[in-house]
Amino acid sequence: MQIEEVTSAELEFEITKFHKNSSNENLVELLNKILKARLVVPCQIRVEPGYEDVVNNLKKGDSLHKLEGVHFVSEILVASNGTRWIPYFTTGLMMPKKYLAEYSKMDYKFTDICNQALLDNKDITGIVINPYNESFYMDKTMLKLMLNISLTKDKIKLCELFLKH
Repeated sequence: MQIEEVTSAELEFEITKFHKNSSNENLVELLNKILKARLVVPCQIRVEPGYEDVVNNLKKGDSLHKLEGVHFVSEILVASNGTRWIPYFTTGLMMPKKYLAEYSKMDYKFTDICNQALLDNKDITGIVINPYNESFYMDKTMLKLMLNISLTKDKIKLCELFLKH
């Protein structure tokens, strides 16, 4: 199933709209945009000893995602109540300068983000989109719901959201 991706501006608009009026209809519109989004995550690349040559021989445009010996470590934000969130951004422009200087930027489809957050990071609460601006939090329960919906449909309806959550 081919899903048309949304732009970062469209997603930011929906987040702002939801902040102004957090109605169920606006939530569904926002979640439908997120479902079709690509988000940027700041992460550090860790290379195991002995695999440096693999990384050094990469050319522009080569993928690091499936390379043996290469690991991506996401930043984790810890809230005052102890909950742990992986930050994602609609664009690199939404990132604070510290991320631009200290981290690589990885671009992911939302469904890949769900998988990463649910499988690779057992100790996190969820993800936060644009944590330093108008942000939107999604806990693991919501991520599971979104992932399940994405596997079968390309659009969420209001009644489905409340029946499955």
